[in-house]
Amino acid sequence: MAKKLFTVWLSLTILLFSSISICAEETVQAEYFNKNIVVNGENILNYQSDNPFILHKNLTYFPLNAEMGRILGFTWDINWESRTVTLTKTESTQKNFGQQWMKTNKNKIATEVLTDIKLNLVAEKKNPIASMVEGVVGTGDGNAQQPALTGVFEAGGSSSGAVETQDAFLDPLANTLANTITDTTSLGAIGTQVDLTSYDILTVGDVIYIPLGVMKTEPNFGWDIFFDTYSGIYLTTDGITPAQSTFNEAESKYNKGLAGYVMNYNKNYSVSQALNLVFLFKTEANIYKMDPLLLMAVAHKESTFTAGAKSGGGALGMMQVMPSTGARYGLKPSDLLDAHKNVEFGTLYLKDRIAAYNGDWIKALSAYNQGSVKVNRGGFSTRYANQVVLKYDKIKSFLTTNGYGLGVI
Repeated sequence: MAKKLFTVWLSLTILLFSSISICAEETVQAEYFNKNIVVNGENILNYQSDNPFILHKNLTYFPLNAEMGRILGFTWDINWESRTVTLTKTESTQKNFGQQWMKTNKNKIATEVLTDIKLNLVAEKKNPIASMVEGVVGTGDGNAQQPALTGVFEAGGSSSGAVETQDAFLDPLANTLANTITDTTSLGAIGTQVDLTSYDILTVGDVIYIPLGVMKTEPNFGWDIFFDTYSGIYLTTDGITPAQSTFNEAESKYNKGLAGYVMNYNKNYSVSQALNLVFLFKTEANIYKMDPLLLMAVAHKESTFTAGAKSGGGALGMMQVMPSTGARYGLKPSDLLDAHKNVEFGTLYLKDRIAAYNGDWIKALSAYNQGSVKVNRGGFSTRYANQVVLKYDKIKSFLTTNGYGLGVI
């Protein structure tokens, strides 16, 4: 009997995994989404998610998991036999991640592309035609029927290239999609039916990822999405509040100014590359409770924002870390030439120095440059530290002089 049960279990397991693998077309590397995600006015820190928002072919993807469902207001069901993913609109019951610490390393994420997947969006909403008729003849009981509204999307294939505009970033086809009344004679559901052959549906492990842009094509779901190049995504789900009304213009200008500062001193950066660097500094500063402008000042002084910088003394990377210092923390020389790992370590190391000297920037920066032993003995030069402070002041002056502001709301 036990043998038969094991055989049945094994058969079901093979069937389940074969169903998933049938849908998988290829493995691709998706980018971690490093800009802001503001949901219903609340800033969602992507690195605090077990399944972060990601970028694939310049489109933003969000995960179908329980916590994101509570934040955005949806439930989902997956039928592998029919290859159908169904999202049903619910009320948003959670404002932010319940456990707020760093859960994602912000590196590239291996994903699988699923083919021949249909995406159903289901929301309850009164038919406006029925409402108009009801207003004339009445229903007798005062309760209007609310039919289910379903938009069907079929995914597979590839999306178009990168364009730094709101609609193109979210959905290259958004401006070409048209709403269709499916049953006006019987006052049935009004929905959107679109052939999404230009989209990919992704999976990371057992988590399905949906392109955020397709949600904008289904008005009955009630999501509104606004994208700003310099700050990130703004999303509302109540069907009433415009997403753009939650836009933080002060931060957008601040980020634009910081990117401009980087490009002003390192001509090798494009706008998007400089912005990625800005968000790298801001993210690490937020994680370690540091001033992002101080981190940028160190990087400017050390390498002029050059990830592959190598000094005559052997220091490596953007924040010029000695290989011997990195090795004590398990970092290889190749790690120190990676901008993300270098800035992350440099931030942690500088934070420790500031804590060791009770917030004294001059001593902390001198120890960062010359070593704590020399500072502790008192025989150290403040020249390096003073130059970093001058860079810090220079960044602030650049922002205020050019009208970018300091990001304060």
